[in-house]
Amino acid sequence: MVQKLIDSPTLAMECEVEDLTPEQKAAYDKAIAEHSEMRDKLNDIVIMNGGEKIYSGNVFTAYQIVGASPDMDLQFAKELAALAAVPPKPKLPKGFKKRAETPPEEEEDDEYIPLSKRIKQKNKEKEKSKPSAKTKSSTSVRPTENTAVGGLQIGAVDAKKKEPSAIVDLTKDDKDTKPTADSREVTFSKLQGKTFPSLVVVARPSLRAKDGALNSDRPQLDAKVKTVLMHTPNKFTEWLIQQGLVRSEQSCAIHSGQSLKLGMYSDATKFPYSGGYVWISECCPNRFVSVFNGSLFEASPHPPATLLKLLYHWTCQTNVQNVIQWVKIDNLYVKQFYTWIRAACTIGLHKHGKGLLGGPGKKVEVGVISLGTTTQDGQQRQVKVEVLGVLDPETKHLRLRAIEPLTDGERNYKKRFAKILEPLSGWVNKDSNILTDLTVDKGTLNSMGYKSVTQVSPADANSRNSNANIMDYLRRIVPRMFQNTLSLLSRQIIQQFLDELVWREWFGTTQGQAFDNIVLHLSEQTRYDSKENLITRLNRVSANPFKDYSSFAVVTGGSSKRGSKRR
Repeated sequence: MVQKLIDSPTLAMECEVEDLTPEQKAAYDKAIAEHSEMRDKLNDIVIMNGGEKIYSGNVFTAYQIVGASPDMDLQFAKELAALAAVPPKPKLPKGFKKRAETPPEEEEDDEYIPLSKRIKQKNKEKEKSKPSAKTKSSTSVRPTENTAVGGLQIGAVDAKKKEPSAIVDLTKDDKDTKPTADSREVTFSKLQGKTFPSLVVVARPSLRAKDGALNSDRPQLDAKVKTVLMHTPNKFTEWLIQQGLVRSEQSCAIHSGQSLKLGMYSDATKFPYSGGYVWISECCPNRFVSVFNGSLFEASPHPPATLLKLLYHWTCQTNVQNVIQWVKIDNLYVKQFYTWIRAACTIGLHKHGKGLLGGPGKKVEVGVISLGTTTQDGQQRQVKVEVLGVLDPETKHLRLRAIEPLTDGERNYKKRFAKILEPLSGWVNKDSNILTDLTVDKGTLNSMGYKSVTQVSPADANSRNSNANIMDYLRRIVPRMFQNTLSLLSRQIIQQFLDELVWREWFGTTQGQAFDNIVLHLSEQTRYDSKENLITRLNRVSANPFKDYSSFAVVTGGSSKRGSKRR
């Protein structure tokens, strides 16, 4: 029996590749030209709005707006929508017919669908056919304090508490790669579960402040701050503007030279902490800038009133545990806020410095002490920092500097004093009569240009031409500040507190005077024109308080500009 073989059918078919017709080539060229034109316009829009291209592939290109804000997003979306408008369809040449559209997929036969499934599908179709009441096409911008430029970040969803890195080598604080000044005490707080060492350091003035005089105007200060805290939000904002703690002028960040106008948003709940006040402009009508932009309150996770309370408690040097309990705030933010205020003190000393101390024939006392730690058995003592002190006994003006001691391998007598006495050139007039003791090298002073130097021995410490006043200050006041925390503080933080101590000796002999002057110095830095905001600038100063920041003394001011009510 012979079985006949039947070839099974396959999908293999013969085909020939045909070249594109001129019309097809023209269509492809037109599509490529439209794509290139669209891409060039997108690049122009991104450049105009301060954006950048973050990905470019064969099919997709991704763009990102730098410093996105509600008005920029809206403007960008409008321009994209205008570019995406469908052009009119080109007319086909004679002799060509329109290509048939792909027929829609055939729906499933009802006979093969269960009854329950058919009912659900019909219900879904009915729901889709109903007009959606929630869908509204609206182009109006509804800003809030969180989304406004430089606004507060109270209750922001993406707000995360970030702490400085805990792994730091504090012996390299003078290298190019400097660690944060407070990283070591952050580590200590994490490991021990205690408060930060810098929060227990108290800088109390003593040169010109008499016993009990420090608190003499405390009742007036309490009444003043209490009155301000009872203001309504808009009155509170007006007080901040009058004091200069927030800017009275703002300029557009996109269009240089365009001044903003201070308006009041009709819905004050959108800006509850400013009472509705917000900066607006004609060049960017949909861009809203917070009144707190560029101030100490910018991006704060706490209301402005809370920060004013912290400023009051810093002035009065309230116990930190009481501050945390009364103000309802964590100690990490208290530490950061106090660091900013100390940085403002550093800048204030450079701006309002009393010039060079001394003068022709005038006395200036100079002294040096070494602060260090000892082992538990008391056998070994390690020098942590050396402190240079300069005092004008007539005016009671003071300067202090923390100097890193030389290592054992590079100790040299002249090199040591050249490093310690280096700040004198910017502090003391060369024609002054320098009074010092054996803790300072006389030859180094002479080589620096100080020809009139009187050096006394310890036996003559109480004579008229001795430096007894500055040495008493260095041995009695300075060590008392750091008695339990010296080993846990970096040299930067030690210098921060020395600057605060000098600032209080100059500008804060009473608590009321200290509050008024710190507000004044903060307002000057708030008005300072710089590419970086105030918080960034204060962080930079606190990280390196040894530099000369007299350039921050140039400020620009002006009166408040208020516009019409924003609707």
